[in-house]
Amino acid sequence: LNSLRNTISYQTNPKGHHLHGGAAGFHKQLWSASVTEHNGLPLLELEHHSPDGHGGYPGNLRCTVSYSLSEQGEIAVTYTATSDCLTIVNLTNHSYFNLAGHSQAGENSILNHIAMLNCDTFLPTDDSGIPISGPVSVSGSAMDFRTEKSFGDRIHLKEEQLLNGGGYDHNWIINRDNSELTLAARVIDPQSGRMLEVDTT
Repeated sequence: LNSLRNTISYQTNPKGHHLHGGAAGFHKQLWSASVTEHNGLPLLELEHHSPDGHGGYPGNLRCTVSYSLSEQGEIAVTYTATSDCLTIVNLTNHSYFNLAGHSQAGENSILNHIAMLNCDTFLPTDDSGIPISGPVSVSGSAMDFRTEKSFGDRIHLKEEQLLNGGGYDHNWIINRDNSELTLAARVIDPQSGRMLEVDTT
């Protein structure tokens, strides 16, 4: 990877950094979609072919993302990526949820949602969103969601990290000691009682 870093120029975003794959990252590409079934339930599969050199990345890359449902109401997101040469790829889910539902979202914003993050540490950033150090403890800061708290309780505090991020726009480090499926977060809308739990490998 060091040789890749020394020989490739990645496309930059307006602040001069390479973020989300550049100005025309995968989130701005048209993916092919197909719907099938898995265990009698709908399965959505999205596929994208990224040509050699797109965003500065070497190799022709084929990516798939599948969204499947379970009888227990779980949504599973699975990624695959293959390239015809050495490259870098780091796919992630970037969905947004308002558990109040569409019709209630205006008056019952996500600031009323209550969150628990299974994280003792986070990465502090500068005002352009770039981490400035390794992990630091959330203890005593507005980044501490180890016990349930609403987003709105502290988002307006004048803490440096909230000001740098324009609110909560940081990476938290999940507490884990293996690669098994681990609880990362729980979010609750107190008005509807809806709850979303996120587990990840």
